[in-house]
Amino acid sequence: GNEIILRFRPRFYQKHRDLPFFEPWTYRPWPGSVAGWISWFAFYDAVTEKDIVETAEVFADALGPYGCEIFQIDDGYQRGTGDPRNWLVPNAKFPRGLEFLAGFLEGKGLIPGLWTAATVADKSFVDAHPQWFVRGPDGAPARGNWIGWSLDASNAEALDAVVRPLYRGLMGQGWKYIKLDALRHLRYEGYNANRGYFERTKKDLVATYRRYVQTVRDEIGRETFLLGCWGIRPELAGLIDACRIGDDGFSYAGLAQYNSL
Repeated sequence: GNEIILRFRPRFYQKHRDLPFFEPWTYRPWPGSVAGWISWFAFYDAVTEKDIVETAEVFADALGPYGCEIFQIDDGYQRGTGDPRNWLVPNAKFPRGLEFLAGFLEGKGLIPGLWTAATVADKSFVDAHPQWFVRGPDGAPARGNWIGWSLDASNAEALDAVVRPLYRGLMGQGWKYIKLDALRHLRYEGYNANRGYFERTKKDLVATYRRYVQTVRDEIGRETFLLGCWGIRPELAGLIDACRIGDDGFSYAGLAQYNSL
């Protein structure tokens, strides 16, 4: 007919799509393309320093000219999870250390990237600092599938002892791209599964979750790319630069489940 209806929905994404942290006027999306290589699918956690050096030599020459510039080392270099020193000083498969590799990759014209995770699997570390972790109804640190023990990111002492020194140390070594894994598991098996802890202590679950990642961002700055892993993490909008949405085998289902976002 002759009538046109204009329907205005202010703050559509925040109010109608339930994305309260979608405030794109407060942050800048990553300006360039993101293309490169990850060690996981080639070597899994058996990766060695020799694998990285040999692959980087070929990668830089063969694919660097086409814009593939990120070279990310994945799971397999660390000595354990929990104590920051277990990340910053790698295992025996990496005899020259992480600083050497970051410098080597940059010398090849590549952006050095590194996998990290929010997991804590070292029980002795947890037993030494139980007050740093989410606790179950019995008062003991609660353990979850895939996450191990979950750091309580509302605890400033925990962040200062575990998260800040790790990412500050990695920046000092020269890493320019950080993958932060197990964020899905920290949210679901760590925090959601222990919702009673947050209710008992009157802590905001989502704010605590964001504070973990905000602390990482504070240490690495905005110039370092931060990949959240895995799945769409709408509650981390504004803190991470991208989400890893595929599973470990590139399945169609792993991608299709996020079509709505």
